[in-house]
Amino acid sequence: RCALCCDYSQSYLDKERTIKNPECWKEGAEDAKDDPIKFYRMSGECVPCPENPLMLIGMIIGALFFGGAGCYILQRKQVSLGVLSIGVDYFQVLSMFAAAKVDWPESIQKIYFYLSFFNFNLGITAPECAFTITYSSKWWITVCLPVVGFTGMFAVAKYKTYVKRYLKHRMGKKATTHEHQIVGTGLYAFYFVYLYLCQVTLDVFNCSTIVSIDGVEDVGPNGEGYMSSEPTEPCYLPGDMQHSLLFPAIIFFGIYGIGYPIFVAMLLLFNKNNKMMAIEDQIVRAQELENTRLNNPNCYEFRKRYAKMYYQYKPEYFYWGLVTLSRKFMFAVCELMLRKNAAFQMCAVQLIMFT
Repeated sequence: RCALCCDYSQSYLDKERTIKNPECWKEGAEDAKDDPIKFYRMSGECVPCPENPLMLIGMIIGALFFGGAGCYILQRKQVSLGVLSIGVDYFQVLSMFAAAKVDWPESIQKIYFYLSFFNFNLGITAPECAFTITYSSKWWITVCLPVVGFTGMFAVAKYKTYVKRYLKHRMGKKATTHEHQIVGTGLYAFYFVYLYLCQVTLDVFNCSTIVSIDGVEDVGPNGEGYMSSEPTEPCYLPGDMQHSLLFPAIIFFGIYGIGYPIFVAMLLLFNKNNKMMAIEDQIVRAQELENTRLNNPNCYEFRKRYAKMYYQYKPEYFYWGLVTLSRKFMFAVCELMLRKNAAFQMCAVQLIMFT
């Protein structure tokens, strides 16, 4: 297994045999089973575990906390986060290059690896090195996190409405003004994790053959190969892990990968009333007027709810966020469909990026 030896492709072909690769032993160990150097899978490859994985997880959680706090403060001071959003989108695309079958220089590979932080890739925390967790469990945790997040935001919104209405005795719109802001924040947050969720849901379908160091090719027990991210698991074999995740992967990809862009399109592009309000709101914003009911009587609540989906663009191009989402969708598809041909994959990504 991956935790016993970095020469994992051979160990998969011969599971009953211990591969005695001295490079995978700790100093003084007589056998790889005695005291192995732990490895975990990142983009389907075995890489050494960090020396202190719990500290790494804590640092990333701390970075997310302080980053979120900083964004909240900037938003309260009405500082535009458009430049930050563009940078995150750019770094997310670059982080995809780490999974490409290209012999990058080690320094470049590390840069791509750490850029995965901007893609909200849970793999960089190396949870396998700190806890006992299977691919299936990690997959379910990842795809369920947005559901848990939206459920929590809904509960907070209703709790604040209850406090305003029954404890502070506010009626009408004054009791629900915060709900628009919470909905807008949730939709905008999903925009940043959209690419990663597409990659995770499609990863279940990413299968390939295993070739050992001596050139022996294993196509799996049914000829469909093995999962690229979990090469011990055969593909499309009834009763096995990958087969059990196929239907959930289709459902979640339909909800996240296809459903979210369709929802945004129906919200901004196909709803004529919303379309006119988005254009009007951007014209008001261009005049640098404060967002009050007096300055923005028609779109005050609309801005609080949906402005984060279009505020970066000119009034006539308010829909450009959909173009960005479509690019992210195509990036995820290219990563799955073109993985076997790295050169063509890189060309396709560059074409999508600069078109």
